[in-house]
Amino acid sequence: RNGDASRVNSSGIIVTEGANLPRINYENGCGSWLLEPQSTNIIPYSTDFSTWLYGSDGFPNNMTRVDGQSSPDGGTNSSLFTRNSGTNGFFGYGNSTVVLGNTYTYSIFIKKGTSSTFQINNVSNSPQSKVIYNIDTDTFTQESNASGKAVNFGDGWYRLSMTYEHTNTNGSVSQVRNYLGDGESMYVFGSQLEEQSFATSYIPTLGASSTRLQDLATGSGNSTLINSTEGVLYAEIAALADGTTNNRISLSYNHQNYVRIAMSNSQISFSVFNNGAYQTNSNYIVSNITDFNKIAVKYKENDFALWVNGTEVRTDTSGLTSFAAPLDHLNFSNANGNNQIFKGKVKLVAVFPILTDAELTCLTKK
Repeated sequence: RNGDASRVNSSGIIVTEGANLPRINYENGCGSWLLEPQSTNIIPYSTDFSTWLYGSDGFPNNMTRVDGQSSPDGGTNSSLFTRNSGTNGFFGYGNSTVVLGNTYTYSIFIKKGTSSTFQINNVSNSPQSKVIYNIDTDTFTQESNASGKAVNFGDGWYRLSMTYEHTNTNGSVSQVRNYLGDGESMYVFGSQLEEQSFATSYIPTLGASSTRLQDLATGSGNSTLINSTEGVLYAEIAALADGTTNNRISLSYNHQNYVRIAMSNSQISFSVFNNGAYQTNSNYIVSNITDFNKIAVKYKENDFALWVNGTEVRTDTSGLTSFAAPLDHLNFSNANGNNQIFKGKVKLVAVFPILTDAELTCLTKK
């Protein structure tokens, strides 16, 4: 990644990692390698809320803002918003040019003041796309095909996001507004609008939109350490979001010879491709592909198996592993190394000699 990017350190603080350094992310308290696609925060002022829109229905002073509050990045970059009693109050951003029919995700960090409920609207759509989140009950109200998600960042902070399709005219202004109840308050930090179906790591902006480049993991593999006749490819991984895009990890000689794990459409798949033909290829549906799953693929002539979270879920007793040349690459991508790049969270990827069923159960059990 030829550029800076943020991560959550082991103390739960959002920090910046420099170019070409891996991001060990502790968002859920346990470190994992974060590999994300390129994304742009369209909003030019992610923490300077003085530049935002205020008021509604002729009440321009209906929100009180106090800057300099403690924030998830360890500084004092959040603001406390309080809605004045008896007003129709909001604060929001309204200068982002968007495209008709495209999918966007708006996200913001929130912390309870006196209010437990926070509402995000995209008022450009008609009817408005909307999510309402209650911190105390961890529940959502979602309207007009909007979907919400909340991630607990600790110390009372949550990252709330809304994903929606823009249904107004092409090139119109997307007005994303954040509402509070009458007389209620909430701490806010780190506003972000991205043209994609999920929120990625925080991209700070200071007067202009900012782009974080894609993470790539390359250059791994060693034919002397990879058994090309029989073995186990293991991964403890999580997708960033569910969808149709394949996220792949593979052992390969070339695109005609490989052992592969893939994740998409709420399912895990494994395949062995040898000299132009599949030797085994099957899928298994998991309850949540964005949770960490422990996956092991066993490959051996006439003995293939997929293990997920302590259970053998697929087997195949017919197929060859006489590859044209030794497997010598470990790819965070498809076997040819240049497409279906893995985008997700990685705790561990490893290659083992052939293992017994008891060892595979132990290895993959949660």
